[in-house]
Amino acid sequence: MLTGGAGYIGSHTVLELLDAGYDVLIVDNFVNSKPAVLKRLRALANKPFDFEELDLTDAEATDKLFDRYSIDGVIHFAALKAVGESVQKPLEYFRNNLDSTLNLLFAMKNHGVKQIVFSSSATVYGDPVSVPIREDFALSVTNPYGRTKLMIEDMLRDVARITIYFFVIDTKGTPNGSTQYIYEMAKELIDINYNVTMLHQEKEFTGVAEWLGEEYSSIPHACIENENIKVSTSDFLIIP
Repeated sequence: MLTGGAGYIGSHTVLELLDAGYDVLIVDNFVNSKPAVLKRLRALANKPFDFEELDLTDAEATDKLFDRYSIDGVIHFAALKAVGESVQKPLEYFRNNLDSTLNLLFAMKNHGVKQIVFSSSATVYGDPVSVPIREDFALSVTNPYGRTKLMIEDMLRDVARITIYFFVIDTKGTPNGSTQYIYEMAKELIDINYNVTMLHQEKEFTGVAEWLGEEYSSIPHACIENENIKVSTSDFLIIP
């Protein structure tokens, strides 16, 4: 799914994805684009694509969109994007850019979609000390538009940190005693939708991150032995 897919960068990305064989759903409300773009895209594209006219600040409509389509990942271009206008209308920029992204992330969470590419901006580097700008430059902003982009970057960094699997090994094979305590604690710390997983086995630990389709062996984990709890910050597998 591409949000803002009828815009300049979005429309070019649509063609590249279609050429690469992906199925594409464009979501746009035409605030920064025109419906005529879709006609041009259909003339240039080598395969059909889907389109939904939608304002992502509508949380209910955004969530229902994920009900109607099987979405594997999101490329998020949609945003108000004029620096000068953002200075004149800061509240509108905060409401549109932040609310739309939050609604999108909640819809992704509700439907188990864990892949997102976010289109940020060089404005997050403020007044750079030199050009060209390098990605490791200090982050700073000088206008509301850039601030919305940096706030969204921070949101995504935090969301990525809590998208985790929590593994507990119980040598007794049943969730009771200390194991049950840690499980209940995990539910308080981590939203259950982010895969709070209990594994019960007596020997070598093997965890399977199903949505990646890969097997992870010998990952640091919490170990329960004779009711002695051994837990450290390394007991979490971070899913990027």
